[in-house]
Amino acid sequence: MVRLWWPKILKKPRLRLEKPRLKIPRKTPSSESLFIVAMSFILFVLSGGMYVIVNYKSLPQGFMVVGQLAQQTVIEGIVAFAFLVIGFIGFVIIYQSTKHVYRPEYAKTLLLIGIVLTFVGYVGLNWLLFKKAPGLFGRKR
Repeated sequence: MVRLWWPKILKKPRLRLEKPRLKIPRKTPSSESLFIVAMSFILFVLSGGMYVIVNYKSLPQGFMVVGQLAQQTVIEGIVAFAFLVIGFIGFVIIYQSTKHVYRPEYAKTLLLIGIVLTFVGYVGLNWLLFKKAPGLFGRKR
């Protein structure tokens, strides 16, 4: 092997190409936390949160815009979100009541609480819709 002359000032680059290692996170979030985040986002969108974010400069003032389904106020979105959350929590409690087969009194209590919360959420959303669009249901104020 013939060795070539190489000045000592210059160094030969030693290049090692390795495969990039993709590290998968070891601690993944639990399914319950992912479910809570997903449901929060869904309820936020359903209550009109995206409308409030996009149209924040031209939002009307007051509690609600009566007679127009295409506009809403911030407070109206918050109230709708609260009623949606109450109804959803009611459904979760109804689901939890099915897991207590061997404790029938506790299961009945959970079922009753879940039905009441779901009913409160439903009635609240209907009240909000009746207040918002009274002409939609045949009566005018």
